[in-house]
Amino acid sequence: MSKPWLTQYDADVPPSLQPYPDKTLLDYLAALAREHASNPALQFKGTAVTYEELHRDSDAFAAALASLGVGKGDRVALILPNCPQFVTAEFGAWKVGAMKPSSCSIVGVRNTGAVSRMKSFQNWPGTSGSFGGGARRISRSSKPFSS
Repeated sequence: MSKPWLTQYDADVPPSLQPYPDKTLLDYLAALAREHASNPALQFKGTAVTYEELHRDSDAFAAALASLGVGKGDRVALILPNCPQFVTAEFGAWKVGAMKPSSCSIVGVRNTGAVSRMKSFQNWPGTSGSFGGGARRISRSSKPFSS
């Protein structure tokens, strides 16, 4: 199979990352939280979130999702800008086995066609986070997000 994009790679970039690790990003986060707890995992607008905080806050978000009945195979739409809360929520969704389909905060929930089928819950427990404010709404639907 021809891979013409490889000609655009810098000389020091390998064409493959094989052999691929047997670990998931969740495995790496847990290890980093244990071994480098106080090191910054995320930096945003002059503030840092440590690996320990990211692991702890994503556990809290996972627990909040689980308390709402979200589990393995469920889809969780995160309508957030690129911010630490997005990363925390994504890890939390993965921790309960949920899938996080690609989404864009510019489009928003309203344009997904799902609003009329959704039930909202205010103020997720355990999501105040290091950046204040935290999550304000969770919406759950048993139907796919399509118009």
